[in-house]
Amino acid sequence: MSVDRFADGCVLVQPFAGASEGFDSADDLLHVLDELVMYAQERGRPLKKRNVNVMLYRDRRVFLFVYSDCVNGPSVSLGLPKVVAALTDADALGSAILQGLRESNATVHPARDWRADPPDREFLEWLGLATYRQYQRGVRSVDVSAAFDHEPQEIEVVPERNERRGGFTPISQWRRMLTFESPEQLGRAVQEAMKKAIA
Repeated sequence: MSVDRFADGCVLVQPFAGASEGFDSADDLLHVLDELVMYAQERGRPLKKRNVNVMLYRDRRVFLFVYSDCVNGPSVSLGLPKVVAALTDADALGSAILQGLRESNATVHPARDWRADPPDREFLEWLGLATYRQYQRGVRSVDVSAAFDHEPQEIEVVPERNERRGGFTPISQWRRMLTFESPEQLGRAVQEAMKKAIA
């Protein structure tokens, strides 16, 4: 018996007529069958949805908010964001966003009391601001998302409109889907999207 895996995801199992060409024991056969089951489960499982929000702050720092699902609520970014010194270096920006995408939904946040401990509490304390509305003033935002397990193939980049009192909403007409090639390419796409974002 032989097991061949092809690039398109197909698996071909071929039995041999001669016993000498088969497995030496039942354990060998069970091992290969276990591998096939695991491979089929991996193929059938939906890819992880990953999300990073890129925000250009008033002082020109770039904040990357990495989102993950929560046991008792929506997908949230907890703690402090990743910080990129400026938007101008496309490779550094893209590399940081790519790393954020890899970390997104790598784990699930435990349950928490959202009223007693809101998700932006630590971030606002770090900036020395009392409310999210104070932070939001003059900020530009780009949403970056992808579905993958190991490395992205396609990445969606969407500039957003700052609604001030209503958070940020996507500007769908400028939505762009990238076939991922390099961190620099991703960084340049976010730079362009940020020009279309509305503060």
